Amino acid sequence: MSKQYNSKNIRTFLTEGFSTEELRRLCYEESDFKAVYDQLSQNTGKTEIIALLLEYAENRLLMEKLLTLTKNLNPARYENYQPYFGQSKTQSKTNMEMRRTKTPIAIMMDALEQNLASPEDARFFAAQYSRSLSKTIDGKDGFQAIITKIVMYCDARGEYDELWALIYARNPATYQKYHRQFLESSNE
Repeated sequence: MSKQYNSKNIRTFLTEGFSTEELRRLCYEESDFKAVYDQLSQNTGKTEIIALLLEYAENRLLMEKLLTLTKNLNPARYENYQPYFGQSKTQSKTNMEMRRTKTPIAIMMDALEQNLASPEDARFFAAQYSRSLSKTIDGKDGFQAIITKIVMYCDARGEYDELWALIYARNPATYQKYHRQFLESSNE
């Protein structure tokens, strides 16, 4: 069985476990990730840093190295997320989702992934949600990076109702499925 990584869960771990400066420092101090640091500007936000880190680690087969580094930097948070970082090819996604405890951010990301079909669709959704958000999305951003930006933008402003209203307008069934989970996880 070859090991696969669940980048969505790793993204959530990095988002919740590290500050923007900690992620910048990791990229700068670790020679394997120096190329990621070289792509960053002063205005590069946490969401984009995480997207670049994950893409680089996946493309260069450095995911295990990234996870080892993050374990050393934040062992307690790592231990909470570690069971959900990988899955074998034979393990079903349904079983994985049943076992993990979902955070409100992870639930919003799941809802958007189910609701949006492509990067272009995600860009259109972001423009519907906020013009200032859509200006932060460029042509290089992939599907996951755009979804992460939408959720982080919403979370930073506490605009959950607005985001859920757009999801409902596009797909009431997706709204029903994920909004209830979101409310339950927010109350825990």
